[in-house]
Amino acid sequence: MDDIRFSTPGEQGKINSLATDTLRSVRINAGFLLWMGFLGTLLVVCLAAYVIQLRKGLDVTGLRDFTSWGMYIANFVFFVATSLCGMLINSVLGLIGFKWVKPISRIAEIIAIAFAAVAGLVIISDMGRPDRLPYVFLLGRVQSPILWDVTVVTTYFVLSLLLWFFPLIPDLAIAKRRLEGRPKFLVKAYELLSFRWMHHEVQYKLMGQAVRMLLILIIPTAFAIHTVTSWLFAVTPRTGWDNTIFGPYFISGAFVSGAAAVIIAMYFFRVNYRLEK
Repeated sequence: MDDIRFSTPGEQGKINSLATDTLRSVRINAGFLLWMGFLGTLLVVCLAAYVIQLRKGLDVTGLRDFTSWGMYIANFVFFVATSLCGMLINSVLGLIGFKWVKPISRIAEIIAIAFAAVAGLVIISDMGRPDRLPYVFLLGRVQSPILWDVTVVTTYFVLSLLLWFFPLIPDLAIAKRRLEGRPKFLVKAYELLSFRWMHHEVQYKLMGQAVRMLLILIIPTAFAIHTVTSWLFAVTPRTGWDNTIFGPYFISGAFVSGAAAVIIAMYFFRVNYRLEK
């Protein structure tokens, strides 16, 4: 911590308290083990079901012409929509100048990254031949909305990942000094990921410029990911689907689900990890 310049001892004490709270190890108690066991069981069941689908084909899902995606498309739309929270909180509200979004911006980006990644996995799960996924990129047709969707989901995921990681670098530099007694590989990982950050004003200025550029770029990307996803339905020449309202309908729904995800996640972390202060 000696490479950080604080204006007052009180400010340094506040940073020390925050670092101690946020770097505290996860409590391995009965509740944690029960929750991990439940999630592990679900994972095993899902993998077993997917193996059956790979062996016997999509016919086992009951999907037909008039029920083309079923739960796959429902989950895809939900995860893509909820991932909008990163753009909403970090970019829109942050660029407008709302200071209260800073404490929740990181959790919003974590949700955006995780949900965008899961949305991509849902699409792969729906493929009868996932081994042919590289052909989407190598042989995809520009006229296909599916190629558009894959492109914007990947772009949004990469931008969200950078928006999460860049502001994390100063915190990693602080954390690497508080890893006494931890495994050597963990200490080495913190040293590599902090990129020799020294908390200089020039470093903060460059990082601020990079983050602001990403905040601007991710806004049209986020709107594109939801409008393009809606076009996957709207280009279907079928009653009830061939409709121009799908674009704004998806975006408005994404704002609602994304904000709800952040509220739920913040409540969980505040209470479970005792970070109310």
